[in-house]
Amino acid sequence: MSELSPWFISSFAEMTRLFKYITLTAICIVFTHCSWIEQFMIINKSDKAIYVNYEIMQSSGVFPIFTDHPSVYPVNSSGGIEWGKDMAFADEDAMPNKISVALPPRSVLVFGSLHNDTYKKYDQQFINGRTFNLKQLQILSNSKILNIIPSSFDDHFKKHQGQIRLVVK
Repeated sequence: MSELSPWFISSFAEMTRLFKYITLTAICIVFTHCSWIEQFMIINKSDKAIYVNYEIMQSSGVFPIFTDHPSVYPVNSSGGIEWGKDMAFADEDAMPNKISVALPPRSVLVFGSLHNDTYKKYDQQFINGRTFNLKQLQILSNSKILNIIPSSFDDHFKKHQGQIRLVVK
């Protein structure tokens, strides 16, 4: 069998092998891009720390959206999240389903994610047994308290580029 040349395919076997390679590559590319994540976050764009307290339902055999192990990342001067720079923080509540975090200025708290599904509203039917497991959320900023329960969640959190977020300025 002759060598495969980029300008000339000399045999049917080489053409078939090239076709299989291209097809397999295309399938791999398509399937690697079919998975997506929508993240739930609170962005603190202010110059002062804000305090976030939330409670989630205990999960038993279901896939919860909200986690008891949130992440905090800095927000750069142009408003972008610096994903590679995890910030240390302490959960100030000892209960496993209650989270209390002092969110530093210009940072983001990622406290939930929805995999391979599109968030529309809190009481939608989620695929793969996902559960909207947020019981309540409280944010203290500038001496004001914002209380959020599931039925008021969508009044405060807005979808933007795959993120369901509340921005505190």
